[in-house]
Amino acid sequence: MSHLPLLVDLTPYATNPNPTGIGVYSLNLMYHLLRLAPDLHPRPAVSLSRILSLKKYRRMRAALAEGLGYHGKIALFTDKQVGSWRLSHYPPFRVFHATDKFFPPPGSGPRVLTLHDLYVFHEDTGFPHVFHEKKQAQLRAMIASKPEAVVFSSHATQKDYHRFFDYRPPVSRVIHPTAAMEYVQHYLQYHAEGEETTPHVPDPWPQILGHSLPAYMLFIVGGGTGKLKNIARVLQAVHRIRTLLQETGMRLVILGSKDRAHFLAHLERIGARAPFDQIQDRVLLAPYIPRSLMPMVYAHARFLIQPSLREGFGLPVLEAMMCGTPSIVSRGTSLPEITGDAGIQIDPLQVEELEEALVRLIRDAALRADLSRKGLRRVPAFLPEAFVQRLRELYRSLTEQEKVPS
Repeated sequence: MSHLPLLVDLTPYATNPNPTGIGVYSLNLMYHLLRLAPDLHPRPAVSLSRILSLKKYRRMRAALAEGLGYHGKIALFTDKQVGSWRLSHYPPFRVFHATDKFFPPPGSGPRVLTLHDLYVFHEDTGFPHVFHEKKQAQLRAMIASKPEAVVFSSHATQKDYHRFFDYRPPVSRVIHPTAAMEYVQHYLQYHAEGEETTPHVPDPWPQILGHSLPAYMLFIVGGGTGKLKNIARVLQAVHRIRTLLQETGMRLVILGSKDRAHFLAHLERIGARAPFDQIQDRVLLAPYIPRSLMPMVYAHARFLIQPSLREGFGLPVLEAMMCGTPSIVSRGTSLPEITGDAGIQIDPLQVEELEEALVRLIRDAALRADLSRKGLRRVPAFLPEAFVQRLRELYRSLTEQEKVPS
């Protein structure tokens, strides 16, 4: 390939103090390309409009240094829609990999667009209508510019794309994301050589809470994400088994909420405050947990609850699987693409099914161990080497097309 750089839009990570979702994807993408494909000359690209102040610029550089160990050149670009006029300037590139809403105009060079999910085209998300309209317009504009390649984070997202869009890019692939290096290292240290044994993983909770947390199940809400994480039904199901929780000492640990007040306000909006109030003695709204401790938090959990209504991929399920922790996941979403038969699949609209799955996993240690073993056997397909190799083949197909005479 040419010495022109492979530009990866890192704006969702580098300009967000608390990145989730797309921000985490862009960070993992860049990290593994720098580590495993330096010959492709990967370079972070950041929107200039997001770092116009010195404070924001310094925060961006600090984020790249902390998350990537990167202190090199950054490709700055401008892209602004003013009425019917689009003002854009992108530095030269061999391939541009778009991870969010910024996308070079046609003729700039090969452009790869990662589509994580298309939940804004569905009506059951709980987000305001104006939010849907804005996000839909952004996606339609990017697809209208006819990207040379589209990467889907899952077959479920690809299926949604074919439902909502007619444009078929010259190159398209389903490339499942990989996890951050903390989880990869945990898997390699504790599970890659001897999955049949139960490793002794250090307890992270004394560092987080000042004491241990003997028995708990995890539920990750991210930024709240409207109705999509299915918070109300999770709390209803947990409320139904509150006696079992008391008998077994089991607690529900909720991660990812901004703070307690924000979480409770969200429960009020979706009508889920009542069941929470009746089980809050068995619920821990966890404080901020450093990234370095998260693999241990997963490893000590009995299981993960992820009955989302919609998921573009569902990174927490992969993270849990790398740590040997089984999951409860939703049928009809992307999540079974990760777990296969290594998770319990339920109808996310049926509280009874979720309740039954919770009871099974709380009571049956042998079932948890079996699902853990099955999950660990699936991990190699999601390791960074496989992820980067699929991307390398995609980029090569684009640059080889450029060489073909028209």
